[in-house]
Amino acid sequence: MFLVPLAPNFCKVGPPVISSTHSGHVLGTTPPMGPLPSFAQYSWTYDAAGRVDLFTAPEGVFDYGYDNTHQLTSATFTLAGGYTGGTPASEAFDFDLTGNRNSQTVGTSTTTTTVDRNRLLSDGTYSYVYDGEGNRYSSTEIATGKTILYTWD
Repeated sequence: MFLVPLAPNFCKVGPPVISSTHSGHVLGTTPPMGPLPSFAQYSWTYDAAGRVDLFTAPEGVFDYGYDNTHQLTSATFTLAGGYTGGTPASEAFDFDLTGNRNSQTVGTSTTTTTVDRNRLLSDGTYSYVYDGEGNRYSSTEIATGKTILYTWD
């Protein structure tokens, strides 16, 4: 492990320090000596594949999950005791066999995407049409019907 100082003018009592491994993974930050009520301690842990597994902040802990192709499938937030700020919603993601995202769930709201031949047809906000060569021909905002046409040369 080695320590890397942040910007020297960060505060009057000295710069905070980032703890890191030789592979470049950030492990945590340490504030300099002295009162810094707005500067908090953060830490990261990594799984065997080098992906962020846990991120810890004063607000709570984010726990990340991945599938066997290393795509992020979940980010679960656990609120820290005594924290009274807003709570970030947990998220989940689902992918098809070729790696296209099928859906994203934030809290209790799920957005589904529609994919055909690796072409995004809808993301819940827009629908998309492609020409015979696979180029996007148009995008239409689902709520308003407003359409943008694309041309290719």
